[in-house]
Amino acid sequence: MCISFVHISSDPCSKYKLIVLSNRDEVFERPALSAAWRQGILGGVDVQAGGTWLGVSEDGRVGILLSITQPEGTKNPKAPSRGDMPYDYLKQCNSANEFLNSLKTRADKYNGFQFLCLERNEKDTYEMSSLTNLFVDKHFFLTPGTHVISNSPIDKPLQKTIHGKRLFEDVVPQVQQASSADEVIEILLKVANDQRRCMPDDQLVKQVGRASPLFNDLVAPLSAIFVRFPSNFRYGTRTHTVFVVDQQNNATFFEKRIEQPTEDIENAAWKCEKFTFKLSNKDHVKHEITSNC
Repeated sequence: MCISFVHISSDPCSKYKLIVLSNRDEVFERPALSAAWRQGILGGVDVQAGGTWLGVSEDGRVGILLSITQPEGTKNPKAPSRGDMPYDYLKQCNSANEFLNSLKTRADKYNGFQFLCLERNEKDTYEMSSLTNLFVDKHFFLTPGTHVISNSPIDKPLQKTIHGKRLFEDVVPQVQQASSADEVIEILLKVANDQRRCMPDDQLVKQVGRASPLFNDLVAPLSAIFVRFPSNFRYGTRTHTVFVVDQQNNATFFEKRIEQPTEDIENAAWKCEKFTFKLSNKDHVKHEITSNC
């Protein structure tokens, strides 16, 4: 389970043209590398499969991968890794529309996914498109505004997606008025850490595939933005990512992740890293700062 929050502003008077917040939920022991620039792409790495869940290019394009929750017995263990999608999108020169049209021709080979593409248009504002391959087979173009996407098709939102959109809409004005990137991060992390369980959720139960009372007890943790199970279940939210771009194309990328999973996950140490850079038009980053917190 993962969830992404995206705000695209078409108002040239707003401070930020793009605001992205994302939670990654995964098995705690699954190895991953922290965010860094690797071959012109900024993001973390899933060591086991070699891909990523969220990446940013030097010119500010963003690729976000979300799984579509599906019954365990319906997954293909031999399916190709979905984590290659962000890399494939960010390394090529085609538009998001061209990339998604190409991806659609082979989408049925993958387990359930939703892939989000963000890119700047000729007006230097952002556009977002997505492709989903499970429950619906659709290529969506999303208009400027506020969008929250999780592990269901965009037009079949989970209850936590609906709840998250309300939270996100409430804080976007605060983000636009924030005096610093650090303040922006602080505001957005409050949304990322919301633990309200949004049950009942018929869509979630439908996608998981079972609905017994005991199973609902197990599903309930997945209905929160910040996912936490009892300590004996080693899965949950382990990475937060923030990416914002202002009207002058100054970008800030922030990652907060569990550095070393411990038996007591509630007291595990988290590591923060922040990158700032100027979006390039072609093949180089004009400025970059990296800091740990």
